[in-house]
Amino acid sequence: MLGQSMLSPVLIGRQDHLDLLTRLVEQVRRGAGQVALVTGEAGIGKSRLVATVGRHASEQGLFALNGNCYEQDRALPYAPFLDLLSSLTGRGTSSEDGARLKPSARALAHVLDELTTPETTAASSEPEEPGPKRRRRHEALVGILLNLASVQPMLLVIEDLHWADDDTLALLQLLTRRLQDRPLLLLLTLRADEAPEALRLFVGELDRRRLGHELVLPRLDRPEVEAMVRVIFAQPQPVQAEFLEPLYALTEGNPYFVEEVLKSLVAAGEIFYGPGGWTRKPVSDLEVLRVRSLQDLVARRMQQLSPAAQNLLALAAVTGRRFEFEVLQHVTGMTEPALLSLMRELLAAQLVVEEAPDQFAFRHALTRHTVYVSFLARERRALHAQIASTLETLYLGQLEAHLPDLAHHALEGGLWDKALAYAEAAGDRTLAVYAPRAAVEHYTHALRAAETLGRTDRADLWRKRARAQQLIGVFEPVRDDLTAALAAARAAGDRHLEWELLLDLGLLWTSRDYAQTEFYLRQALELAQALDDSSALGHSLNRLGNYLTNVERPQDALAYQQQALAQFERLGDRQGLAESHDLIATSLLTLGDWVRGPDHHQQAAVLFKALDQRQGLASSLTMGAMRAGAYLNDTTVTLLAEGDGWRDAETALDLARQTGQQAAESLAASVLAFCLGPRGDYVRALALAQTGLTVAEDIGHQHWITFGHLALGALHLDLLALPGAQSHLERALELARVIGSRFFETMGTAFLVSTFIQQDDLPHAHTVFESANLPWPPGSGMQRQAWAARAELALAQDNAPWTLQITDELRDTTLNLNEHAVPPRLEWLRGRARAALGQRSQAVSMLTSAAEAAERHGWPTMQWRILANLAEVQQALGRRALAHEAVTGARAIVDALAAQVPDAALRQNFLQQASTRLPSGSRPTERQQAKHDFGGLTTREREVASLIALGKSNRAIAGALVLSERTIAKHVENILSKLGFESRAQIAVWAAERRLLPPTPPAGR
Repeated sequence: MLGQSMLSPVLIGRQDHLDLLTRLVEQVRRGAGQVALVTGEAGIGKSRLVATVGRHASEQGLFALNGNCYEQDRALPYAPFLDLLSSLTGRGTSSEDGARLKPSARALAHVLDELTTPETTAASSEPEEPGPKRRRRHEALVGILLNLASVQPMLLVIEDLHWADDDTLALLQLLTRRLQDRPLLLLLTLRADEAPEALRLFVGELDRRRLGHELVLPRLDRPEVEAMVRVIFAQPQPVQAEFLEPLYALTEGNPYFVEEVLKSLVAAGEIFYGPGGWTRKPVSDLEVLRVRSLQDLVARRMQQLSPAAQNLLALAAVTGRRFEFEVLQHVTGMTEPALLSLMRELLAAQLVVEEAPDQFAFRHALTRHTVYVSFLARERRALHAQIASTLETLYLGQLEAHLPDLAHHALEGGLWDKALAYAEAAGDRTLAVYAPRAAVEHYTHALRAAETLGRTDRADLWRKRARAQQLIGVFEPVRDDLTAALAAARAAGDRHLEWELLLDLGLLWTSRDYAQTEFYLRQALELAQALDDSSALGHSLNRLGNYLTNVERPQDALAYQQQALAQFERLGDRQGLAESHDLIATSLLTLGDWVRGPDHHQQAAVLFKALDQRQGLASSLTMGAMRAGAYLNDTTVTLLAEGDGWRDAETALDLARQTGQQAAESLAASVLAFCLGPRGDYVRALALAQTGLTVAEDIGHQHWITFGHLALGALHLDLLALPGAQSHLERALELARVIGSRFFETMGTAFLVSTFIQQDDLPHAHTVFESANLPWPPGSGMQRQAWAARAELALAQDNAPWTLQITDELRDTTLNLNEHAVPPRLEWLRGRARAALGQRSQAVSMLTSAAEAAERHGWPTMQWRILANLAEVQQALGRRALAHEAVTGARAIVDALAAQVPDAALRQNFLQQASTRLPSGSRPTERQQAKHDFGGLTTREREVASLIALGKSNRAIAGALVLSERTIAKHVENILSKLGFESRAQIAVWAAERRLLPPTPPAGR
């Protein structure tokens, strides 16, 4: 009687949480998807609350599906979704749901099978790159769930998410982004105090994007514990304090502990059911209340079991939270009736529950843990070994599907040879289906087994774990594993593996310290030369060249990379050729060659596509897309038109996300921000720059953290939010110096100098530039940007001649310069310098050319500034109509850009700051405006043009206007000059198009 009531839900102190979840169910019924997280310590009542909500949801017409995570499932990708599939298949057998659910169950099973089965290419034993397919299959699985919800509103419960694998979290993350307009309630339970880093990031993103409701379940207070006891025993009167106080002191308000104490009291006969209802012995005789821990409670209850049931319970605990009847039967060798009899005893004691005809589970994870640790380690080891042998026998021919369990039991059973083999195979399998955290756990077990066996030669195992760690995005563990692998390879005399590891370490250190990068890459090159291996030599040359690019030695880099290209051409190695073209392109762009660089990127992209190398393609597209960013290349010549190229960055970002490469995602997001900012797409640019920085910070990638700050700094500078720009750029400059990146240090210098100039803080601008110690003439495109900032500083210091000297020399050394392609920023600075020197006609020509170039490239953020300067010069020349036209154009662009600023305060500041940079000036008179509208012709010249359009000769025009024929000839000459025409016929066509009216005849004629 008591046991049955305890199996019923007892929800005390959870009414507010239940009310919120009930409201969410109602919102789902109306078609609004919801996410809820129920968090709290073990035994706090999460499952009970969820079960209550599930019953309510079913009553409201929601279709409920449940998936559970178990502790041993951390190394099993998609474990709760496989569990959910079992739930869906079971529901599909009923006559009511079968026809509707079977197709979805089959589709779900197919997708999960694809996700958990490694694929290999026909030409290689290496696993095929899983990222894109994995992403598509995630989309397919989410689509199946959303389609189910479209047919009938759904409640999807995933319990104990703190034991979930990374793939489960990735799927749930995608689902949370898709369910807003679908009738689906995603209800998740987890122990926040046991959440791994990946889960904390998942929860953090839900919080940032405001996609979920978090319900934190606290422990019960004394009145709530009393209410719980009264409900369980159906007791109307208050619980006496002499019983409640020791009960509360022992359980500390944990509902599960309260139940366990009460069950133990009943099992010990200290609480019993009599004629008047439930009663108990005196408190002084209640031995259970004097135990010290939950373990003691469970031990007391186990003592009530038969010895055979106790042994079976121990075996079940070693098997795991969930266990199969068939496995227990094989291990024990018992007949089915005998085993069923013992299982009934465990069920009656409420220690285990039946989940399916052949599957059982411990009622609570705490119960299983308590039983497990109650046995001696030697006893547990023997049982693990027994289970491992049983699994080998039971699943002979199907071992691959059970590798995680085999590895676990072999390891805990001390079967070290088998543990090494199974754990390594499990790691390879999980890595092949892109589950890096699970792979790390398996490789860690394999390394433990190898160490126990004295297998110090397994450098490949260290490298495998490093590869998995690198996919997660951590640094120190990768460094330590690669260093250990290098030592093992050297000890074993494996020189080719040693070369590979030196290269791995060199690439790893690019995110932290370029001095370390050079240290390892130089060793790799020397070893490749000693090995006389052409392929190894080519890869070493490429990587060392890339290092030189990043420390702003692009000419030296090109020399190495051209050698690598020649090596791979001789070998016919398309992969090597693709990488060489990609790196050569980056070096050329760093050099400032924005014509030849994109050509090499295109060659690399073609090869990467042919090889189906999406990671390489993403990298190539990302770097090539930088040609669209005016913040980075407005002192060079590019063949880019209309801002084209930023779409390559969008494609690269999508590819990076598909392949799950967080470092690549960070880079692509920041590059796309650099592309969209100059186009005035501030909404996306700011969001992407922040994404780039956040992702880099999450994985600790110092290189891309620096780039993220640079992107945000450049955007804030562009938006005239100067304190924000200064903060980001100073941080970027500091990080660049720490990691030794001259490229980023120079970039930060260029932006920060301009920021201080805009704030009229010329001393600090001068200090920042001088501290960079930049060479002259500049040897890279980014050094050109910094020297352009120095030219801007000279102008602010009233030293226009120096501005001209710098910009003229920069212009003369611009690669690919021609009359149709000019560096817009240099023309802009030269025009301002000419104006400062009083050479206004030349200034107008240069500023006009700069404005046209900015417009042609699709860079309105530069164009409005140039137009503002052009208006000032035109105004100084007395050309009020032209000045008005320029300032009107600038204002229109500013207004359009302001509309793209997402933050109201940022937008208002931009408008205010921009208005101070626009010349006011008076509007042109009607006559001045008319003159401007008609190509600068005076009123008399327009009269002459109109008569030419009527076919009049100079003599006839002179008679009509009462002027000398010589005067008319002069007017015609002026008209031809101003309009750039060569004949009277052109004047006639022009006047007719503008519908110029002939003059009114003089009075009296």
